[in-house]
Amino acid sequence: MHGVRLRTPQVIALSFGGTILIGTLLLTFPSATADGRGTSFIDALFTATSATCVTGLIVQDTPVYFSTLGQVVILVLIQLGGIGIMSYSAFLALLFGRFTLGQRGMLQEMMEEERNVLSMILYVFKMTFVIEIIGAIILFFRWISIFRDPIQTLYLSIFHSVSAFCNAGFSLFSNSLENYIADPVVNVVIMALIILGGIGFIVVYEVTRNLSGAKRLLSIHTKLVLVTSAVLVIVGFLLIFFIEFDSAFLDYSLTGKLWGAVFQSVTPRTAGFNTVPIASLSTITLTIIIILMFIGASPGSTGGGIKTSTFAILLLSLGNILRGKEDIEVFKRKIPSTIVYKAMAIVVGTLLLLVSIFLLLLAFEKQPFLPLLFESVSAFGTVGLSMGITPDLTIIGKLLIIILMYGGRIGPLTLGFALTRTLRRGKVEYPVAKIMIG
Repeated sequence: MHGVRLRTPQVIALSFGGTILIGTLLLTFPSATADGRGTSFIDALFTATSATCVTGLIVQDTPVYFSTLGQVVILVLIQLGGIGIMSYSAFLALLFGRFTLGQRGMLQEMMEEERNVLSMILYVFKMTFVIEIIGAIILFFRWISIFRDPIQTLYLSIFHSVSAFCNAGFSLFSNSLENYIADPVVNVVIMALIILGGIGFIVVYEVTRNLSGAKRLLSIHTKLVLVTSAVLVIVGFLLIFFIEFDSAFLDYSLTGKLWGAVFQSVTPRTAGFNTVPIASLSTITLTIIIILMFIGASPGSTGGGIKTSTFAILLLSLGNILRGKEDIEVFKRKIPSTIVYKAMAIVVGTLLLLVSIFLLLLAFEKQPFLPLLFESVSAFGTVGLSMGITPDLTIIGKLLIIILMYGGRIGPLTLGFALTRTLRRGKVEYPVAKIMIG
């Protein structure tokens, strides 16, 4: 009798689902809460899903409601989710034979000496822990003068370093990082961790390889990710800075306004920390943040969203259509039409799930349109930013957000693996049809 061989998407879904279930059970234990009463199943499920899918949306105040044990459970779920996302998105397809020979060679060529699956997985683990340790050390020396207690400071530093690199957005401060809006050390460290976790392991590998002296040309993927990420951060920063200068940033110093604007430009992709109250931002800024959350991070990273490369390909495609050009070119390379089709499929699939759940939320929740839209995109993009409505959601609303968080984390991965297969021509080739568009 042959064993059941699971396909890669099934392995991913079951792995994350199993982790969420175990986390849910642990968070229901009385010892996981500060008052010893335990957490309701729905709130435990919501928190475990948010942590494992590295989202950051919360229905309970993490530092107040959960005990140290509960916080550690959340931290472990974040770490497992963060590493799992990078590992699954890069390697499970290789393990289960879902990559073609060409795709397998591309991965190995990108990794140079990392010639087998195990060594590549070990590289992801090593990269993750080295970056998180460095971040925790810097935060420790910044916070030790504030909190005095070395054990507490070390705990806070580790928690926030892991949460930032994994793009989770969970914080042990009730107001997130609002007390550090003008603190250069905290801002730089947290943003650096968010960016490093959000650009993907391949990009980090190629950049660090070049910085170490092994001068090799960066791949087109890395160039596209770096340029797109930089443009999104800069444009987001400028828009938020000038829009909120005399509004949400009115009471801040110029330094605070600058740090606040750049941090709020980085964190929607897709971390969930905030240094200014999200609900205080203007409608246009919230709309900009929604767009950034939808775009998200980069492939092979800890972040969510449709991904920077997908967004870039669609923009390039649109530009070509407007200019009347057929071939899409970037960095003197031609982008195959199949890549464009796959990018479109990811966006359409994303929108179908997002819009469906959002309409259900509108039907069942008595919250305003914009906060619900913001919450929905934040959940699907695994961001974690909120206008403050999460704890007030009904049980149905919480379940819908759970579906969005899980779907936002699992959906793009499984859809991405489904699209790694080479598109096949039909056995019968029909005449070309002309259809009016627009």
